[in-house]
Amino acid sequence: MKRPLCMVCLFFLLSMFLLQWFFPIPMYEDTQEDGAVVERVGQVYKKEYKKDSLVLYLQCETERILCYVKESKAPRLGSFIRVRGAYQSFLPATNPGQFHQKRYYQILHLNYSLKNAILLEESKEYDLCKEALYQLNRKLAAGYDRGLPEKEAGILKAMVLGDKSELDTDIKNLYKQSGISHILAISGLHISLLGMGLYKLLKKLGLGVFPNALSCMAVMIFYGMLIEGGTSSFRAIFMFFIYLIGKVIGRTYDMLTALALSGVLLLMEQPLYIYHTGFLLSFSAVLGIGLLSPVLERLLPESRRKNPFLKSLVGSLSVSLFSLPVTAYYFYEFPVYSILLNLIIIPLMGLLLPCAMAGGILAAGQLFGGKLLLLPCRWILMLYEGICEGSAALPCHTLIIGQPDLWQILLFYAMLIIVFCFYTKWKNYRIILLMVFSVFVLCFTIRQNTEITMLDVGQGDSIFVQEPGGFSFLMDGGSSDVSGVGAYRILPFLKSKGVHELTYAFVTHPDSDHYNGILECLEQSRESGVHIRYLAVSPLALQGEEEAYQKLFQAAEQSGTEVVCISAGDMLKCNKIILTCLYPGKEAKPKDKNGESLMFIMEADGVRMLFTGDAGMEEEEQILTEISGIHILKTGHHGSNSSTGMPLLQAAEPDYAIISCGRDNSYGHPGRETLERLADVHSKVLVTAQTGAIKITIRSHGYQIEGYCRE
Repeated sequence: MKRPLCMVCLFFLLSMFLLQWFFPIPMYEDTQEDGAVVERVGQVYKKEYKKDSLVLYLQCETERILCYVKESKAPRLGSFIRVRGAYQSFLPATNPGQFHQKRYYQILHLNYSLKNAILLEESKEYDLCKEALYQLNRKLAAGYDRGLPEKEAGILKAMVLGDKSELDTDIKNLYKQSGISHILAISGLHISLLGMGLYKLLKKLGLGVFPNALSCMAVMIFYGMLIEGGTSSFRAIFMFFIYLIGKVIGRTYDMLTALALSGVLLLMEQPLYIYHTGFLLSFSAVLGIGLLSPVLERLLPESRRKNPFLKSLVGSLSVSLFSLPVTAYYFYEFPVYSILLNLIIIPLMGLLLPCAMAGGILAAGQLFGGKLLLLPCRWILMLYEGICEGSAALPCHTLIIGQPDLWQILLFYAMLIIVFCFYTKWKNYRIILLMVFSVFVLCFTIRQNTEITMLDVGQGDSIFVQEPGGFSFLMDGGSSDVSGVGAYRILPFLKSKGVHELTYAFVTHPDSDHYNGILECLEQSRESGVHIRYLAVSPLALQGEEEAYQKLFQAAEQSGTEVVCISAGDMLKCNKIILTCLYPGKEAKPKDKNGESLMFIMEADGVRMLFTGDAGMEEEEQILTEISGIHILKTGHHGSNSSTGMPLLQAAEPDYAIISCGRDNSYGHPGRETLERLADVHSKVLVTAQTGAIKITIRSHGYQIEGYCRE
């Protein structure tokens, strides 16, 4: 069947994608320094509670603001308020794999936030309709609180009302790891169950096509306003409207045309939806059903193509396969058992959602039957949790893919589209081979060079090294000013690089800004899928009862990581890398923790790099005879004036010095004297606080060094 409108819309979507990819819309410019106290007047267009904190969304004259307000009583929607708070810009992604907070909020048209805001004034005028819908939403939420335990109530609030503020963190992570987190977002599944269920019910009751369609549209508009739906719910509601219009005028519904039209409307309103994971996953899921389901069904024997289980399996596989590039690009991993889990999860949603909606309404009004209807919901949610925990206990539950390049994504989709165009003419083996090859192209990475990345972990240290043969290690990993540095910066980075096992994690000394991220990685190794084979420490770690080391050793034992001792003279060789420990020896007696720091020289393809931890000038003097001809120096103690002395610099003569420190840190790192010493020996300096992560690529003919850049 020819679809001229569909093809025009899809061409528009592809053009928008490529335009945004190569010529992205610039980030919002910050107009104030972080921490500056400012006053703003704006209209409240959304409000919610997050962890007992009131969050207001304000529409000012030329900007939108996110306000974290101290008051517990929320102003009414549509009212104008005046607030005073501390200006806080949204953070860009300064490491590969890191969540791009600034881009995310720009997609939502939010410019910046106000922290610890105080509500100064509120107008008497407000939007009666929006406030009434909000109060109805809260009353339904109270119904779930009344009829269910806290954990299950939080899940249903997310599923039915779009309110994730009370969603249990462990449940959220469990659903995500299992590949069923899509049921927590109000999307096509919810809209189709509600909308189509209502349409069929009214049809059975004898209502005509036109009044039936009009009634369903009214209900879906009301529901969309009640939940303040996002891109996936808008897409689903719009496509449902197209379906109803087709019924009214007697035309055949074309899913791909409806999908393309909804995509055009969304991108005309906000071109940056191209970067929105909800938008991309929602559209790729529907495209998978529309394009791949017919292909996969053809691979089945003709006698089994109407088998309900096999049709469900084909649908689940189609969605997973077509959305694989989006999953890989933004999450870097694929939950292996999600295809099978969804065969249980999705059919049960047909019972869960109607019971949840009806039970919530009755419980909110304290009417008979509310708790009774919510009881099956609790059983189903307990079943969901049980099968997710069971799948997480299975081997290879998560496949870490890494972040693919644009050419891999485009080639993957090009091959799937070719399959769709010719599947009726090809033999089955050719279809299967091309689809398998497309997955291979997307997931397979060829490494030709050794890569070194000094991560931006704020006030801390973390350096990742990976050579083409797969040998990799982390030299420290911690931060004193970034909360959850392991979970939010180190692990996402490792996954984006396709790392499922680190050969070594070195802890140079027991300061938290060097080890707390590694501790998180060890504690979360089972859930994250990233295993550390060896935890390497200095001989001084085994001589005392340092609490930091005890925590690390306990976590290593629980994660199956072997602890090894590294001391001066020890050497590790693997393919292109030679790593030699210079300090401390087994008889070393440093004055403080910083003096315990392991120091190394690494050689790869003729490039020499010196790692100095937080060692002071006294310890640096112990290695002067072994550090000539250094190309890249990891500057000691975050650029502190007490490290990186002139004797070390004169002996090493580094071409580059890289410094890891926090932006506007209270220590004044890097120190002025250190920078002057580096200038005296003509070393070029890169600082993570200015450049973001620092990437070094070592090739056979030299090396390239560059900052990831703060956007």
